[in-house]
Amino acid sequence: MSNKIGRNAPCPCGSGKKYKACCMQKSQPAETERMVTPQFRFKPGSYGDIGQFVPSIACLKQLAPNNWSHHFVLVKPTEQHSEEDDAAEIAEADLANAFLRKEQIGSELAVAEYLKSQDYVKVSDFRIVRSGGETGWRNLNNPYRMI
Repeated sequence: MSNKIGRNAPCPCGSGKKYKACCMQKSQPAETERMVTPQFRFKPGSYGDIGQFVPSIACLKQLAPNNWSHHFVLVKPTEQHSEEDDAAEIAEADLANAFLRKEQIGSELAVAEYLKSQDYVKVSDFRIVRSGGETGWRNLNNPYRMI
């Protein structure tokens, strides 16, 4: 004799509903894929053109292991530099301070609040360019991560 409950049998929980409309779905393992929380990482760099560079921070979203896509770009238009490296160094320092603030406060939101307080704004219709053999912003080998 089988202990299996029929779909149309009264639910054993006592709800008065049929098993299929009550606890049947709870007792079966989920067939959907496990949702992975997106991971993000940030790259400091520069944005602009010859003689007019501003600090920038690219946010990359993980699509799959080892597969990252540019999600958005922040720039600091209030601070222009003639040298690309100078703008990138400012972005690196600002990003380091933003993550330091996150550690002090213990909140992911602290990163965004700090960067906003430093006059960073989101760029729409940004363009990714090749620089130094790498696609995207100048990589300072310091990819900050937010999980």
